Amino acid sequence: MENKKLLRISERLEKVAVQLELSFDAMLDEGDIDPRTFSESVKGRLRRSEIPFYVMASDLAGIVKRLEAVTSRLEAVAGGGTDSPPGDDTGSLAPFVQAYDDILAGPFAKVVVLSQQIGGDVNTQVESVRRAFQAQREFIVQVAKCREPTQDVLGKMLQPTAEQISAVQSFREGHRASKLFNHLSAFSEAIPALGWVTM
Repeated sequence: MENKKLLRISERLEKVAVQLELSFDAMLDEGDIDPRTFSESVKGRLRRSEIPFYVMASDLAGIVKRLEAVTSRLEAVAGGGTDSPPGDDTGSLAPFVQAYDDILAGPFAKVVVLSQQIGGDVNTQVESVRRAFQAQREFIVQVAKCREPTQDVLGKMLQPTAEQISAVQSFREGHRASKLFNHLSAFSEAIPALGWVTM
């Protein structure tokens, strides 16, 4: 039974990775960067690695790679027929929680820093994105410690994540006139991927 759950989780993570890749590819195709920065880069004054938009997109691609790594670990656990020991508050965390922490501390942390450097509405919105990822981490930690919850309990467990997803999307809708609207849209369109835990 646990192996089937792990395989379902790994399938969901693969879907998340695909959604993120499509969203970021669309951002790159639109060339959604500040015109002044673009002008500087065309004149050869800035390398692509110095433009926050491209660095951010690269870091988001790194998140996709980390999700794929989590998927591989989950598949390995499921295939091996062994259950991961659930984490506790003072001991070791389940492997999938550790993998999620790696994403938060690595590529996702870079996305937050770059969003803060871009500033303005992107900086404001990324705080809700950060809270959504943190709420999902708390959910994953809870799941590692318990049996499958009832629908009512599951709904309550997911509520903090759902509230932050809604906040990210509402912020975009309320800031359509923003010069950084395409950035806001990228976060808004990608954030529902956190719903993979309900599939």
